[in-house]
Amino acid sequence: MGKKKLLDEYELKARQLPAFILIAPIIITLYLWFPSLSTIGKVLGGLVSTLGITYLASKLIRDKGKRLQSSLIKEWGGALPSTLILRHRDSTLDSVTKKRYHKYLEHNVPGLKMPTKEEEENDPKSADDKYNSAIKWLLSNTRDTKKYNLIFKDNITFGFSRNLLSVKILGVIISLFSLLKDFILFLYKYNVHALKEVNINVYIAFTISIIFLYIWICLVNKRWVKSNGYAFARSLLETCDMK
Repeated sequence: MGKKKLLDEYELKARQLPAFILIAPIIITLYLWFPSLSTIGKVLGGLVSTLGITYLASKLIRDKGKRLQSSLIKEWGGALPSTLILRHRDSTLDSVTKKRYHKYLEHNVPGLKMPTKEEEENDPKSADDKYNSAIKWLLSNTRDTKKYNLIFKDNITFGFSRNLLSVKILGVIISLFSLLKDFILFLYKYNVHALKEVNINVYIAFTISIIFLYIWICLVNKRWVKSNGYAFARSLLETCDMK
């Protein structure tokens, strides 16, 4: 798989998909309220694509995601999960597996000598530099997405969750706005005392707005991002047992 195709897949799933999810409540519910907009929507969709609005949104989300990641790294202990779990003082991996990974990396990464537990305690920054170097080497040697497909998918999932979290507040606002829009349109278009006359699309629109609001408030959170970060780290380090 070519590098451009890989970037396109990551761009689509980890950056542009969050941008779509961000605006989806309004777009989908407007269509449900006004099905006649479907033709106009196609025209507008082409215009949006031409102007590169979706592309711009994905770039903005990418930048916000990177800034958020820097903040998360501080909360997690000063490093990404892939580095954290190589630390002697981290208990994510059992000691036997960690020792095996250390031994493999020391043997294969040119010029690398993994720190002992005492060396890590005395100079944690130097130890992290060595762990980071080992992770960079692993990343550069696992770029074959056919052979290491799980790593690529877990990386996309981590990027997707991180980028979604970076625009959570905006997502909640847009979903609330969509729900408010549904309520106003309902009051304008229907008699509250004649619910039997309400089109099924209206109920679906309300449901979609509520679902998106629930997703943003309850599911998109730091715990979810951290879990995906550790899943990616495990997938990456497990390649030490594959070679």
